[in-house]
Amino acid sequence: MLGLLGDGPVSVGSWAPRRAAHRNRRTKAANRESAASLLFRGVPSRTSLSHLPLGRSGSSDHGRASPLESESGKDRSVLAKRTPSPKRALERPPAELRYADELARLAKSDDHPKPPGWRLSPRAVRTFVLGDPSAGIERKFVGHPSLVDRAMVSLATKRGLMLIGEPGTAKSLLSELFAAAISGRSTLVIQGSAATGEEHIKYGWNYALLLAEGPTRRALVPGPLHTAMQEGVIVRFEEITRCPLEIQDSLLSALSDRVLAIPELDSDPMLFAAPGFNVIAT
Repeated sequence: MLGLLGDGPVSVGSWAPRRAAHRNRRTKAANRESAASLLFRGVPSRTSLSHLPLGRSGSSDHGRASPLESESGKDRSVLAKRTPSPKRALERPPAELRYADELARLAKSDDHPKPPGWRLSPRAVRTFVLGDPSAGIERKFVGHPSLVDRAMVSLATKRGLMLIGEPGTAKSLLSELFAAAISGRSTLVIQGSAATGEEHIKYGWNYALLLAEGPTRRALVPGPLHTAMQEGVIVRFEEITRCPLEIQDSLLSALSDRVLAIPELDSDPMLFAAPGFNVIAT
């Protein structure tokens, strides 16, 4: 009579094959346990320990140091030190970063009168835009110098500037250069489109705080115009003619009276522009 005992069919009356198979299984299990205990007790192994992450490693029963502790006598903290990642390069930095050296040199040597809120005088702004080879300032705008002069007169007299021209005639570049030279910041931009609303220009609300606290200063989310008036810098309005007329009309009080009304606030519902605020539209 045959039965399924051990690893295969054997005779019931014969126990020798079954004992041999059982002994083999016990030997394999013991070998696996021994290898695992040796590995986790810290026995050096090229295949198991060489790729461990840097950090604290255990030692063997014989007091043998781990590879990290004994490698060339170096300190573990030195080995674990991570090399700093290189600074990520920007594809197109803003003008205040691209020409930071030129702006710093112009500001250092500029001793001409400056309008309120301006970082550079109109003469230094003109030099920055049109260039000066003797001072190491490159030319950035290729056009008639009178265009730059008239634009600076408009900005210096606290009037908004509107740049009109065919596509590709450096309107956005000129507005960026003016904002970088006058305010030191050219990234405050409103992108006009048919979907642009007043909340994209003036201010919006954090609706979670609005529901919890009501219309408070903490719940208010400043828009580019609000930020520019508060900090006294230039805000750039790209493609303003693509916005609906009622959106364009919302700028009238800010440009003429230099004030922004926030009727939702009970206290301080008016924001008055700081010196240096202006709008450059294209």
